[in-house]
Amino acid sequence: MRAAFHDCFPGSCDGSLILANECLDREENVQMQPICELLGDKAIAYNVSTADMIQAAAAIGVAACGGPKVYFFVGRKDSAIPNAEGTLPTQDSDAASQVAAFKKKGFTATDLVALVGAHSAGQSIQELSFDSTPEKLDSTVFYPETFQEMTPTSLGSDVALSNSRETKNIWKGFGASQTRWNSAFKLAMAKMSIMGNDLGKLADCSKLVS
Repeated sequence: MRAAFHDCFPGSCDGSLILANECLDREENVQMQPICELLGDKAIAYNVSTADMIQAAAAIGVAACGGPKVYFFVGRKDSAIPNAEGTLPTQDSDAASQVAAFKKKGFTATDLVALVGAHSAGQSIQELSFDSTPEKLDSTVFYPETFQEMTPTSLGSDVALSNSRETKNIWKGFGASQTRWNSAFKLAMAKMSIMGNDLGKLADCSKLVS
């Protein structure tokens, strides 16, 4: 899921995370080197674009962690040209800068807060989980625990969103309803997964994801 975001958000879902060596050359991607190598090899083995393979892995990962069945499109074209640097929010970004960065890319504050819910299944570099149910996408655990500072560890950027006037109510809403989060996350993921691509030229293969 993280690889999908890091490939798309800087500019386009085009496989440049792997093909332009962004996994090796950029500090924010260093942890993903093993998965980048694996996905690159799989794309070659199955004769599909690297960009599509990254998004396929994300869609399968969401399902494997108990999340909603997300849309999965194929037909993206690969690029070995690096996307812009410095566009990804950092783990210490305040709420206002995150909202602004996402708005610039066409995302709402609701999209932003929904997407960070993917952290529910993640870990820090110290292998500490971001809520008490690691590897499970459960909004009713992640959002309340982050707000109440009850997690094994948290990203400062997430804590900021949980307390910001602009995003606090959205945060609480997802914490109160898994169904609400599922719907918002599914739409936000779909929007993210086609960044820089013409949806009319992509094929909907969502039925393949389970």
